[in-house]
Amino acid sequence: MISVKKVKATLLSTFAFLLLPISGHSQISLNWKDKSANETGFRVERSSDGRVYKKIAVTEKNATSFTDRAARDSSRFFYRVAAFNEWGKSGYTNISETTIQGSVPTSDNPEAELTTLTNQGVGFETYHDDLTYDFIHANGDCSVVVKINSFTPDATWSRAGIMVRQSLAANSKHATIAINGLGTFEGLWRTKHGDKIRTLRKSKTRDSIYLSLTKKRDRIFLAYSPNGKRWTTLKTIPMSFSNDFLVGFALGSESETGLSIAEFELISAAGINFEKGIIVEPDSLEVPNPKAAPTAEESETQDEPETAATETTESESTTAETAEPETAATETTETEAAVPETAVPETAPSPTETAEPPAPLPNLGLPNQIIGEMEREGAYQYDDDIGVHFLSASGLGFETTNDELRFAYVGAEGDSQVVIRVHDYAPDANWSRTGVMFRKDLSPNSALSAGTLAGLGKSNSLWRDKAGAKISTTSGPKFKANSFLKIRRQGQLCYVDVSDDGFTWRALGRKKIDLGNSYLAGLTIGSQNDAALSSAAIEIVESTIELLQPSLSDYRNEYKFTAIGIEETQVNATLDSEHNLLTLIARGKGFEQYKDELGYSYWQSEGNCRLVVKIHAFEGDGNSARVGLMLRSSKEPDARVAAIAINGKGRVEALSRAKDHAKIAVRTGPALAEGAYLAIEKVGNRINYLWSPDGVVWNKIYGKDVSLPDSYLLGLAIGSEVYQSSAVLEVIGLY
Repeated sequence: MISVKKVKATLLSTFAFLLLPISGHSQISLNWKDKSANETGFRVERSSDGRVYKKIAVTEKNATSFTDRAARDSSRFFYRVAAFNEWGKSGYTNISETTIQGSVPTSDNPEAELTTLTNQGVGFETYHDDLTYDFIHANGDCSVVVKINSFTPDATWSRAGIMVRQSLAANSKHATIAINGLGTFEGLWRTKHGDKIRTLRKSKTRDSIYLSLTKKRDRIFLAYSPNGKRWTTLKTIPMSFSNDFLVGFALGSESETGLSIAEFELISAAGINFEKGIIVEPDSLEVPNPKAAPTAEESETQDEPETAATETTESESTTAETAEPETAATETTETEAAVPETAVPETAPSPTETAEPPAPLPNLGLPNQIIGEMEREGAYQYDDDIGVHFLSASGLGFETTNDELRFAYVGAEGDSQVVIRVHDYAPDANWSRTGVMFRKDLSPNSALSAGTLAGLGKSNSLWRDKAGAKISTTSGPKFKANSFLKIRRQGQLCYVDVSDDGFTWRALGRKKIDLGNSYLAGLTIGSQNDAALSSAAIEIVESTIELLQPSLSDYRNEYKFTAIGIEETQVNATLDSEHNLLTLIARGKGFEQYKDELGYSYWQSEGNCRLVVKIHAFEGDGNSARVGLMLRSSKEPDARVAAIAINGKGRVEALSRAKDHAKIAVRTGPALAEGAYLAIEKVGNRINYLWSPDGVVWNKIYGKDVSLPDSYLLGLAIGSEVYQSSAVLEVIGLY
């Protein structure tokens, strides 16, 4: 047993004062010696009279300092620190006292025009914001870089940052890069009017705070930097705005009784004439009744407002309540450990280069090759945080007999299928193209089949049926932002399809192509002119090719596992993230007639969805043991359910419980061999139950209407019959 008495710390008698330019506010930096070897962390307390102390922070283990940002000028403060672990806490340090006499500006540029905002509200809310916004109207591509010279938050979920916003409606869609009350960089976004806000947090900072927001076509790039030189892209968000939108500084508190203050220094702005706008106080924002009928801008009925920190964070549990500072700090630290900062060249974003993100991305991802000759080579980069491949190239693209393009690829064999989503595409001319391609080899005149989007705004199927032959093209419908392309090979035939939403597909072509058994599969881009570059942002959302898998980046962070109807000790899940294999084990009585008893690995989902899984192995303890894919209205054992599964006999089954507490209905299909694929789709209220022997040719066992709430559970379920069942599954598509 660890002795609590050995947990101790000594507070140094000296303070470092970090004085802020906002009149009346300062920071005090506390320093102490860590004299314990077994602490969980340190508790920092403050008093205004030396008698009654209040906890103001909990640090990590081995910490030796803390900055108090809530101190006020001409005030007297007393501080003390104690170490703690699971057995208790140490005695307190000596008490240190100080009085703050005033503050001076900290801007690096004494002539800089500074903007000071204050807010007393509840800030960035789940559905309805309550914040202060200093903005201008904008139109087209633009970028803004600011330095947060000071930030005095009222609590953990206060935030200060740069925001692009469609309107001043309190539930308007927006995207923001900010610093929060924990000192953590944070991205926040609402993709449509009235929707739930989502957040992503990374990397605490103890240095200066630089934030960058870039709007390029239908994508928003959020980036941060501790020094204005080394930038890290926090999030890239597909988001479109009407011609007139807003860009500016945003500040929100956590409570209506607290007060947050921040000072912004504009470093650069491109694409907009950034002049001081007007401050919109919280009480002047439109706050519509969420139970009223939707307006023309709204797309669905809104729920009652919730706290933004409750169910929206990508990197934390979606069911966690708004935490005390020590809890939030602990969870944020775990997130930072999992998502390290990305080092990039020490160059600040140029005010004139609005066409590119403010920070380069890590050069990771697929092997890539220039095919043919190019005057300008372009680049290929992959961002695993958002699962997007960025490609650019010049050249003459898909030429009649000799291609000039970039190809990011892996080797493939036999039949296969790949589905991509094109988030963003900036062609240099009409005959530029980007998309997904199967190719026999890297020679410029190789046989190929490709599904592409062209600079003309249309989708295309392209093919060269044998090496040296003339390339042929079939044009399809015009594409929109976030269009989907699908390519599959079955025998010697290659199929290309296009979709606006990933569910309703239109065939573009079916051709016999001489690819051989082994070929290359991947992403491609080409321009029309040697001297110009085309660029694209592409996400792989589904693939049967082992080395060309979807990143599932967002879903790795949101993944959870629970027991439904039984004790947590009766289920287990292990995720091998390197190989994307999930091992599930469960006892109980499985998919029951009225009340389930099973293990459930799930994500929170909204709207339409498609989940595809390969069943590598299943050991059921009886005929009614099952493993498969499940949509649920809740974690209650008798909740509404739609599931496709394999039972203990090896047969595929479609199961549904259309109403809470109702009897579950089962429809049985054929027996499947090991290595089979299952898929479930939700399109509106319609649920499609699908199976495939190879992930290429799909069969529909059933289609049924099951009404699920706006926010529902999507995941993998396993249940036994009497003793224990186990399975190994691989998620190969989720969107």
